[in-house]
Amino acid sequence: MFICSACGYEGNPDSAPACSLCGAKKPGAEGGAKPSAPAPAKPSKETTGDELAAAAKAVAESTPATAALAKPAAGAKPSRRPETAGVIRGGTVVPLLGTATLLSTAFVGALLAYVVLWARQGHAPQAWTDALIMFAAAVVVGVIGRFALAPKLENSLDQGAAEAFGNLGPGVSALFFFVLACVGLYLASTSTTPVTTGGGGGGSPAVEISGDKLVERIALLTSAGVELATSAQVEFVNKGKRFRVPLGKVLKKADLDEVQKASGIAADRWAVCLANEPYAESTTALPADFSLDAFLAQLADGLRVRRDTSAPTGEKKRINLMRTKAKGGVETLWVVEHPATAGDLQTALPAGIPRWVGVGLGLPHESTSGQAKFVGDLLEKLRPED
Repeated sequence: MFICSACGYEGNPDSAPACSLCGAKKPGAEGGAKPSAPAPAKPSKETTGDELAAAAKAVAESTPATAALAKPAAGAKPSRRPETAGVIRGGTVVPLLGTATLLSTAFVGALLAYVVLWARQGHAPQAWTDALIMFAAAVVVGVIGRFALAPKLENSLDQGAAEAFGNLGPGVSALFFFVLACVGLYLASTSTTPVTTGGGGGGSPAVEISGDKLVERIALLTSAGVELATSAQVEFVNKGKRFRVPLGKVLKKADLDEVQKASGIAADRWAVCLANEPYAESTTALPADFSLDAFLAQLADGLRVRRDTSAPTGEKKRINLMRTKAKGGVETLWVVEHPATAGDLQTALPAGIPRWVGVGLGLPHESTSGQAKFVGDLLEKLRPED
């Protein structure tokens, strides 16, 4: 085998004095050339790889830019790049408080709507329309709080407070919603309000009613008090509002709506006044503000019904009453110690006195100059003639 010392060409030995590729003279040819040294052996792949790795390491260590990246300058902030694969080490991030703020402010809206409804109606909200109003208030206030309050809380609260509010806010708000629903349902189911739309169990509210009948019911069944009564009209005062009801004419629906608007009387009490027969059902619950002491005092003053301390009480706890008849004799009456329904008052009323009159005798009214006289004249008209 012939290997050219100049170009490394490998070929079969022949008699040519020079390399057939580059023309270099072969060893031992004319000219006395020195025999060429054997060609260096080719490096193996393993040796070449080690040498390349070592060279790359040396270049990297000697390059200023690489050294600057490897070691940060004095006083420089540490890099946010991950030091370990799969782990991101960044600064502290304040959690988003949108959901917590939405639910918290929504509960506040629902609670405020519940309080306002109770204040306007005079009793615990009961109708499904009240639930819709509370839901609408919760949605509106919640959305406003989400977009107006949440960004301010995220910027003002520290890390610990923001995490606590973001984690506990939704759960606590949901718990409060549940408590509000349970309490609202309980109060609605146990409310002693006599009616909502049925006129105290006496049928649907009347579309029209005489003014004379209406003033009697307003004077007894509402908190309004008679300020001045004339032959043409009666002037009432109710929570600072003055209104008049004409006498001697039938009031149509438009007239009734105008009177209610001017009086400020709650819708449930107004429905009782317009019923065909208020408290016709004996099982109708008494109003929450009914007072047994006021009822007994009015009985004594207007109907001459007084306590009978000489009569035995019997097994059932009750208050024994008696009425001295105008033409002689005594009418025995009684009432339970804790009346709960309109029917519990019937046994305390003289014969012929409507049940709704008894209910009205136990209700509070405005302290006005003409209330006592108006009620006294009404009872005198209703009192039995015996």
